[in-house]
Amino acid sequence: MSTTDIEKVVSALRGFAIRDAELTTRHVHPSKFIQHNPFVADGVEGLKDEISQLSRENHHLEVVRAFQDGPYVFTQAEGLIWDFDSYPLKMGLKAAVFRGKTRNRPFL
Repeated sequence: MSTTDIEKVVSALRGFAIRDAELTTRHVHPSKFIQHNPFVADGVEGLKDEISQLSRENHHLEVVRAFQDGPYVFTQAEGLIWDFDSYPLKMGLKAAVFRGKTRNRPFL
């Protein structure tokens, strides 16, 4: 049974929460990943570098909802902050991340 695009994205978020760079980047496109955070370099190595600089403590992160529309997977995650992310996928691999954050709990 193949892994769905939503499962790939949720798995990557789980890897980020436990600071596992390999799990986080397993489904990231090796040459086309664009990081839209100006403080993080593009590509798999930029993402791994970001993870290596984070606190080693397990960061609570729970995906509240995830859905897919065409080649895009959208997630809402609860943790220290609320994340609203969208991930365009190319050939079944994450090609970018667009992130919005808020410290206030949004209306669910």
